[in-house]
Amino acid sequence: MSTFIKKNIVKAKDFAQIKSVKDISWMIGANILIKPFQVVKSFVVARYLGPEDYGILKSVELIQMLNKFGDLGFNSTVIREVGTFKKDQAEIQEIKNNAYSGEIILTFVLFVIGVISNFFFESPVIRYAIILSSIGLFTLKIHNLFTSEAIINKRFKLISKLIIIQGIINSIVIISTVPFLKIYAVLTVPILSTLILIIVYFKRLGIPFKFKFNRRRFKNILRTSIKFTSGTLAFGVFRYTERIIVISMIGLQAVGFFGFADTILALFVTIFLTNIKVRKMDILEDLGKNKFSKVHQIVMRESAILTVISIIVVSCAMIGISILIPLFLDKWVNGILVAQIFLLILPLKVIDSYVITVVKSPIVDKLLYSPVLQLIATAILLVGSYTLKQFGVLSLINFIYLDIFAYAVVHLSWLYIYYKEYYKPFVRTQVIN
Repeated sequence: MSTFIKKNIVKAKDFAQIKSVKDISWMIGANILIKPFQVVKSFVVARYLGPEDYGILKSVELIQMLNKFGDLGFNSTVIREVGTFKKDQAEIQEIKNNAYSGEIILTFVLFVIGVISNFFFESPVIRYAIILSSIGLFTLKIHNLFTSEAIINKRFKLISKLIIIQGIINSIVIISTVPFLKIYAVLTVPILSTLILIIVYFKRLGIPFKFKFNRRRFKNILRTSIKFTSGTLAFGVFRYTERIIVISMIGLQAVGFFGFADTILALFVTIFLTNIKVRKMDILEDLGKNKFSKVHQIVMRESAILTVISIIVVSCAMIGISILIPLFLDKWVNGILVAQIFLLILPLKVIDSYVITVVKSPIVDKLLYSPVLQLIATAILLVGSYTLKQFGVLSLINFIYLDIFAYAVVHLSWLYIYYKEYYKPFVRTQVIN
């Protein structure tokens, strides 16, 4: 190989690394930039709603959770298939046509179900909240189509800018209106900002697909997507079980405290899982090129760094919560310990984020571990909660400890699965050969 070719290969690798670093910087920077706005928004919303109204908000948000947990994996399958294997443009287009068409049909079905469900309640507040949540679900799922297309094309700079725009709009407008509109401000403003993002995506990116199906192709996509998203669906069962147990066994005020703790955790989870969103396409491409050792090094190095940082952040956040809540949210003082303990879930979510991407890739293709683990975690919640109730010791704090144990079973198990299904058959074999 000539010196000229070698130099160009090195330059290409350097460019890819620089591009990846820039993409990560854009995504993390965007999330860090909007976090102060979101923190202030969360504090203001919590202050004006109080634990009980906040509990109502978190209850009707079960509908919007279908954006993730009612997903059949069409978007994820497109990213997975296009990112890992080299395909011609016609085949890529056919995959998009079938997957995106399926996603649009699913969106309409979930929207209709959400709207119909409001008729089962008598309270006007809850009924209007359910309708707004259903509309919010619809806009979120359409927005996801464009985000998936942007990820495939590695338009992370565009995604980052829109994250900043939406984060600032949501925060400022909700802070301004929640004293008057209460719960309706929290539900309405994200709908409007998401519509703005959809328009921007359409003008800047477009979404090149036609609404049509190829029976054979759609069956293949659906077969893969169901397996791929089965873990998410099972996680949805777990998350709904969390809320239902708290609502039915502990009380509405406890739902408020639990939802508040979950909101604080989500602020940090978004930042720490940004890395894998950017690195996913690089990892899938390297797996497609049989660079197994390189992928293993990325997984080990970046997972370790992020886990250590998450532990430090959790420690600092616990101290911050104990100082800030008594100063600004006197109604929420009883929820301080709940929020502090719930933050222990962050390192668990971080430690296996890279690992799961590798195990679920088309190269390893072990998709069914996820639903099994999530169903085991759900069983732990149900059996544990019932046992605690029978002994008269079911409190929100004890439920949080049980919840953390369930999370630990799931996320730590993935480390062994990675070792068994990827490291031994792929990395160790490649090194030996």
